[in-house]
Amino acid sequence: MTNKRISKKSIIAAVKDDYRLLYKPMPDEWKKVVPVVTVDFLSECGLHFTVNHTGKMSGMQSLSTTCKCGLCPNKIENALKKVDPDFDMTTGKDAKKAAKKALKKALAEKPLRQDISICGFCFSDAQQDYQTSMQDPLIKNFQILNNGLLHADWIPVINALYFRFESFGDFASCKAVQNCYAFCKKNQGVKFAAWTKNPVFFRRVNKLYGPCKPENLTLVLSSPLINKQAIVKEKEMFTLFDRVFTVYTPEYATAHGIFINCGARACLTCLKCYTKKNGIAPFEINELLK
Repeated sequence: MTNKRISKKSIIAAVKDDYRLLYKPMPDEWKKVVPVVTVDFLSECGLHFTVNHTGKMSGMQSLSTTCKCGLCPNKIENALKKVDPDFDMTTGKDAKKAAKKALKKALAEKPLRQDISICGFCFSDAQQDYQTSMQDPLIKNFQILNNGLLHADWIPVINALYFRFESFGDFASCKAVQNCYAFCKKNQGVKFAAWTKNPVFFRRVNKLYGPCKPENLTLVLSSPLINKQAIVKEKEMFTLFDRVFTVYTPEYATAHGIFINCGARACLTCLKCYTKKNGIAPFEINELLK
């Protein structure tokens, strides 16, 4: 490829055709055409960023994978088997919708129980079922972030004060964690927050490379069970997890005096999950089941 034939369009086409190019240094002749990698440019190359969130996430930017891959499908299926032992995720949307409705009814009948996974109420799974245009970009993100390490040349410069990882999926490998860390280190002026129900990968990275979580990343451990806060070891409170996010039924929260401090405000005006432990922001983030 000569300089005359190199264009932004041709670079985008090349990366779309082979996302493994994102794991290699950007050729010098490409850098002349793309002097700065932005979120918009990388989205055109195939790593999709969400910049048009609605609801409580309105105004936020994020990079997410899908709950249709990795460990998520098994977690959703196991949660739904609580009410339908024969449930099979391959039986389609209608069966899944019925199982979720039955699970909701079962919890309403016994709202104090602590053995039901929040994955059975997954909003992302339902959203992707009816908004199918989301699926392919999020699956592509999953492939890119879990199959290799993005080269520093391809880490974008993020023009935002706050940024979220995993709005629709979860971390599924050590590579995904390392890519998350690389984003944070490249963008020191941005405050990042990441949510996970798969802490094993963060623990593995921590064990392999020592405490390496960037200072500008708030890591939120999502409790897998409704009405039951995940336990964080004291040492991990200082090396890995900054918050624990737990969902409660209204009945359980009332009976046990749980202070609900999430759900009523927009994330952009709350920011509890985007600020480090400073004596003000709480360690526990508690939300009512929707």
